[in-house]
Amino acid sequence: MTFEERWAMEEIREERANKAWEVRQKRGLIVASVALFMVLVAIALAVMALLAM
Repeated sequence: MTFEERWAMEEIREERANKAWEVRQKRGLIVASVALFMVLVAIALAVMALLAM
C-alpha cells in the first residue's frame, strides 16, 4: 500500500467520523429540546394545580 492510498483511506475515515459526530449532535439537540419542552409543560401543570387550589 502506497503512502497516497493510506492518506486517502485516512481522509475517508475522518469524513465518516465527522458525519457520525454531526448526526449524534443533531440527535442530542432534539433530545435536549424535547426534554426542555417536557420541563416547561410540567411547570405549567404545577402552576395550574396551584391556581386551582
